[in-house]
Parts: sequence; structure tokens; C-alpha cells
Amino acid sequence: MAFTGSLFSIKGDAFPLKYIYKESYTAQREILDLDTTRSTTGKLQRNVLDHESFVIAFQTRPMWNTAHANMWEFINNRLANSKARKCNLTFYVPELDDYDSGTFYIPTPVIPIHVVDTDNNKILYNSYEIQFIKY
Repeated sequence: MAFTGSLFSIKGDAFPLKYIYKESYTAQREILDLDTTRSTTGKLQRNVLDHESFVIAFQTRPMWNTAHANMWEFINNRLANSKARKCNLTFYVPELDDYDSGTFYIPTPVIPIHVVDTDNNKILYNSYEIQFIKY
């Protein structure tokens, strides 16, 4: 299956692209090893596991606090476990030109403030990275 218009979806709902710098989207496939060592002659001896991990990451666009709250409401309303920030994700993998899915958690992002508009009671947030890390 090739790209179908969505970079990723949470619990079946496509994440709105208006919040993402699309050129920043990455889906890094991580091949996992267990107890990889080197022989006495220096030859690498790998024990590659069947399970693959992924890190899905993107930069948000700068946005005012109301849009920012809407973006996080979209995410939080689709979490399988809000305390663990656990969710089910279907995501596009550019390396494969295909989609994969799995259970992920969202580490707490660093959210930088760019402007505090006290006259209009608004905050403008700078762009920042959001990650989804596969279990």
C-alpha cells in the first residue's frame, strides 16, 4: 500500500496536518539487538530480535494557545491510557512506502513560549518536537 494522504492516525483518526511541519516528519525504524558482542578477533556478532521499534517524530508549527489546546485535545481524547500517554498509532513509513501500526507512548515534550500577549490574553508557542515511541 502506498501513501494514502495521512502521515499518522491515532485510534483510527488522521492527525490534522495543519499542526505539523510536514517536512519534519520522520518514522525511524529501529532494528533491535540483544547482547551484541565482538569476538576476540573484532568480528561483530549480532543477535537481532524479531521485534522492531519505531520512533515517530515531527515539529509542530508555531501556534496560539487556542490551536495548541485543540491539538492536544485531539491527542488526549484518543489515548488508550492517559496516565501512561499510551496510544494506538497507524503511521506512514517512508522507507517502506507503506503503513505500520503499533502501541506507542508520548514522552513529555518541551513546549517553548515565543510571545505572551497580555493585552489579548494569548500565548504564542514556538515550534517543538512531539515523539511517539513504540513499545
